[in-house]
Amino acid sequence: MTDSKHQQGLPRRFIRLSRIASVGCWLLGPGLLLATFFSRMRLSREDLARAMGFRSLSYIAVWQEVASVVLALTPVLLVTLGMFQLGKAFAAVARGEYFEASTIRRLRRFAALMLGSALAGLVLPSVCSLVLSYGAPEGQGLFSVGVGSGQVFGLLCAGGTWLFSALLAEARRLQQENSEFV
Repeated sequence: MTDSKHQQGLPRRFIRLSRIASVGCWLLGPGLLLATFFSRMRLSREDLARAMGFRSLSYIAVWQEVASVVLALTPVLLVTLGMFQLGKAFAAVARGEYFEASTIRRLRRFAALMLGSALAGLVLPSVCSLVLSYGAPEGQGLFSVGVGSGQVFGLLCAGGTWLFSALLAEARRLQQENSEFV
């Protein structure tokens, strides 16, 4: 179908906001990843030790430091990939393709990536504390477990988006069923 056929009846404001949201997703995703990376790289070993609850990290090897960076970036990387999917979905909506299977698929991918990010945000800090505790002097190892509002919000966002995409899929099915009657 052509853009004009898809956009019949769509208010210009709706199209414009969808385009702005699409561009915002494409900028925000990499921005979050870069900001997280650079804020982590700015930390000295002493600052990292305090932030993680350790007394000192003077004993850690390079592989442990690299592993901690990778573990810290994993949830943000998943959010970045999710933002790309959401950006593509917003672009499709701006073109009037809100019932297309590809738009629904992108929304589901966004939901899955947000779920993965939230779960990674719950599990990976504990793994990071274990990695950084490896080789620690006796009594200085640390195992931390925590749940934050960011992970809870990510789970709610993932669930809400998955539900919305399921509603769009059902609307698509009904649209196709009704078109067969005509």
